[in-house]
Amino acid sequence: INDTIEIRNVQGFRFIGSFQTLFIWVGDNADKPIFRLAHCNHCIFDGLFTRAYSAALAHVQMLRDNLLGSTLTPSHNRIQNSILEGQGHTTYGIAIGGPGAVDANNEYNSFDQVAVSGYTDAGFYAPNSQSFGTLMNNCSASGIGVGKYGVDTKGVGASVRWVGGSFDNHAEADLRLGRTAQAHIIDGAQSENSKRFLDLTLDGRHQVVARGVRWTSFGLHEDMKCILTANTTHLTLDTCTIGEGVKPTPPMTMEFINPAQTGPSSIRVINTTVISSANQVFIGDTQGVYVEGSNQMYSEIPAQFRVLTVAGV
Repeated sequence: INDTIEIRNVQGFRFIGSFQTLFIWVGDNADKPIFRLAHCNHCIFDGLFTRAYSAALAHVQMLRDNLLGSTLTPSHNRIQNSILEGQGHTTYGIAIGGPGAVDANNEYNSFDQVAVSGYTDAGFYAPNSQSFGTLMNNCSASGIGVGKYGVDTKGVGASVRWVGGSFDNHAEADLRLGRTAQAHIIDGAQSENSKRFLDLTLDGRHQVVARGVRWTSFGLHEDMKCILTANTTHLTLDTCTIGEGVKPTPPMTMEFINPAQTGPSSIRVINTTVISSANQVFIGDTQGVYVEGSNQMYSEIPAQFRVLTVAGV
């Protein structure tokens, strides 16, 4: 393929593959996706297998651009049972919105059993605020040391629910999540060898729930922080295991700060195991850190489970 295949203004389109056909991209244009789904709804890609050998924007871009003649509202599109290999050439694996998009209804899109790898920026890129209900079910996002993020919603982007599946080897963080009207939910994900778990430093209020997540890495950033915040944040870590259990255990920390004091924050740590050799795991100035259940911290050096906050804890 040397130019974008576009499906526009269609309802109920079906693509059915069986991994016997490999779509090879040689278009060498970082502004163009391999497939573009514009103003479509209730469309399905099943068994899509793509591999990029030159620059591309994404394997699939789903967007609303309001071009003349486009009348359908994009929503309820789905990609399933698919393999999308960027090999370091694609900017994104899948773009929900993004370049050329109008920030209006482009919502309730879902991804089931989709493996994306080899992107330079993000596996799933969803920067538009009107992309509600974006669901990734049992997907995998592999940065192979090149990709910055597994999921990136930028400043005011989509609401994301990630269920099961995996992340690995991201150069910045597995998830960079911005402000949204719905909480982001990460449920049952596994992650190995990424530089960071959560980046919640973009502008606006963040609401994030991580449940049943296992996150482990020997290759953290030099600051050793697996979670970063910088604004009003409401974060729940529920029944998670965070940290590398194989010795030598890194001195991993989590930083919860709100330097502009944009509003009250809350951090809930429930039935969660934190594995670190740091003397103090939780650092920052966020008020209202709440710890309950059988939380633990394992360390190679004697250390107590301590939380440093200002008054109010």
